[in-house]
Amino acid sequence: MIVIARGNGKNGLISGLADYFISPGHGIEGYNVDVVANSEDQAETSVKEVYNMKEKNKNFMKTFFSWTKTKITGYY
Repeated sequence: MIVIARGNGKNGLISGLADYFISPGHGIEGYNVDVVANSEDQAETSVKEVYNMKEKNKNFMKTFFSWTKTKITGYY
């Protein structure tokens, strides 16, 4: 269990970890990540962060992932 106070980067941490867990680098095929939060807006934050990062680095990321605004999938 990790406890982090308000404003200290919880979403950034979760976004990075979730992206790694679905990547081929993690090495577990079919690994699923679900984000649970108190509101839909909060839950969408991590997905939006990872989506935006992939959009900014499309040429490299398209080799390892497919993504839409609602679902991100790692290739194996």
